[in-house]
Amino acid sequence: MNKIEISLQDLFESDVSLETVGLKTGVSSVLLDEYRRGLKSWRKMPLDVALRLTDYWNSREDVLSKYQRVILMNQLTLIQSFRKMCPDAKCGYYDDSGIESALGVLDSGLEGMYDDVYGLSDSVSESVSGFIIDVLSMYNDVGWRYGNLSEIQKENLNPAWIVFGGFSREFERRHYEACNSIVNRLDMFPTVSYKTDEAGNRNLLSETEMVGYYRRLLRNYECCLKNVDDASNDVTFSALRKMFER
Repeated sequence: MNKIEISLQDLFESDVSLETVGLKTGVSSVLLDEYRRGLKSWRKMPLDVALRLTDYWNSREDVLSKYQRVILMNQLTLIQSFRKMCPDAKCGYYDDSGIESALGVLDSGLEGMYDDVYGLSDSVSESVSGFIIDVLSMYNDVGWRYGNLSEIQKENLNPAWIVFGGFSREFERRHYEACNSIVNRLDMFPTVSYKTDEAGNRNLLSETEMVGYYRRLLRNYECCLKNVDDASNDVTFSALRKMFER
């Protein structure tokens, strides 16, 4: 069977709504039902219809066709063989047990476990990632301005103000995971002051929800500090206090 035949067989053996397929592809749901029930052979389907249905079936998010499963299984088998030949080589997300597990999931078609195969987080919206970058940019500026103050001025400010507090993994999971990628994987904003764990690693985990606090802080930053002339430490000192205390 070629990949078109595999996809069509997969489609008509599934329980997907034919009304939905019809709306997405422009193919009559009545005709699709005849193919599903075997009243007409989908093997004799016009090529243009077959291509439309195949494109729809293979472009669904988070669902793999049999053809795609075969491709992934072949790729994982190649990685597995490479690891045996070069045991010290790094192969990204998968270790030996991870490959075996992924092959089992793909072979069985366990759609609920596909996320374990991909090893990827869900995509993050532009609004979430943009918000995190705005917050970290703010802390970067706050930390720089704080560093230029005199020691006497620093003693009269709460040093915890300039330390980025992270996000709650329980209540703000998307923000936490995206922030972890931005800070630790992409190594952006290295000069921001972060909390650290016992090993000295950046700790981006908060025990409380933080999004609301950061939104308020961003508003205060916009009106109190962002456009303040950094040439005057006295003005900066007053603006910092106003930003965090209002």
